Amino acid sequence: MLFSRNCRIGLVATCLLVATALPAFGASDAEQALDAARTAFDNGQFEKSRDLLVTAAQTDAKNPDIRLLLGKSYYQLGELNKAMAAWRVTLQLAPKQAYALRMIDVLSGQALDVDTRLKVVAGLLKNRIYQPVSVELATIRSKNLSDDQRLQLLELSTEYYLGTQAPQSALRSLGELAVRFPEKHKAGNVQLLLARARVATAGDSLAAGLALLETLAKEQAESPLGPAAEIELIAFRLRQRTAKIDTVLAWIAKNAGHAQQLRAQEELIFAIQQLLSDTAQGPAPKPENQLSDGVKSALAAAAKAFAAMTTASDADALTAMIIQHLETRYASNRAFDAAGTGLKTLEAIKLMPSSQRLVVAFAKRLGVKIATAEYSDIVAKLAQNLDETKALIAWIKNHPDHPQRAAARQALLDWY
Repeated sequence: MLFSRNCRIGLVATCLLVATALPAFGASDAEQALDAARTAFDNGQFEKSRDLLVTAAQTDAKNPDIRLLLGKSYYQLGELNKAMAAWRVTLQLAPKQAYALRMIDVLSGQALDVDTRLKVVAGLLKNRIYQPVSVELATIRSKNLSDDQRLQLLELSTEYYLGTQAPQSALRSLGELAVRFPEKHKAGNVQLLLARARVATAGDSLAAGLALLETLAKEQAESPLGPAAEIELIAFRLRQRTAKIDTVLAWIAKNAGHAQQLRAQEELIFAIQQLLSDTAQGPAPKPENQLSDGVKSALAAAAKAFAAMTTASDADALTAMIIQHLETRYASNRAFDAAGTGLKTLEAIKLMPSSQRLVVAFAKRLGVKIATAEYSDIVAKLAQNLDETKALIAWIKNHPDHPQRAAARQALLDWY
């Protein structure tokens, strides 16, 4: 009996050696450093972020995400030349990286006097890049400004406050503008800022803001101000659920090249987020369930949205949002067929390279989740004294880099 048991253990060990030839599952040091740097950057610890990324770049010299965030860290620390150098490397690795392209475009070869800084801020705000703007605005405020420069500063500050959800600060900035430059307060662009600030403030200001937007949309329909006011109205109505995603798509098609294209893309993402949020209100799906009609509608809308998008950052945000829904709503509830259908839908859409990478990563994670569920089922049957050793050996052979490989090997040995 002892000899027979030892033979069985030997055979199991042989199977395990054959089945576990690949290295263990795990993230690289560079990826861990990048994750830590992102956390530090989000917490305003720019020196720590920079130091982590400098080390990560030495370990993984071909990762554009490392160079991109390194440039952002340098920028926040005022090291503009190093920031631009990091973004140039980013573009060597990922030539279409939208953020790096825009930053190089607005900063390259320019002496940063007041007028240039105002142009830099205007370029950043046009592209809805808010994080570096506060540094530039603070620098400009510390200078001796002409009346024209002061007017531009107040207008740009208002735009910044609106973009960062600080409408009360926007109204204060507009109040200063009205006092300093009363003749400019009725200008169309200032009136649009005022309307947006009132809508964002809500309360007693909401009705006046909406009325002003409607007036501008009608009276300035032939100028850029009209469509700009129109997209603000659409954004409000989406949040009130009185407009649909097709309205945004129609605006984008009608106003190709408009300065508010990025604003419209943000609204596309919001509208799809609404669809996904609505589908998450019902009971959790069962393993046998397929994708809900709401998610199918969201994916169909996303396909149109991706075709209309011009920036990788927006495309990545939308991709990540859809993936998160598929993971939390379906994969986490073992509705793997549904999650797989969503994955196949994303894979069939023509995406930007950075978004494609997100989909590939999701496919890998989904594979791990499915394998983990299979392993749990096998172990549950073993616990009921059901002989699932063949299934377990096959599982080990098919998933040599799975994080539970060692536990599976031990479970097989324990059975014998």
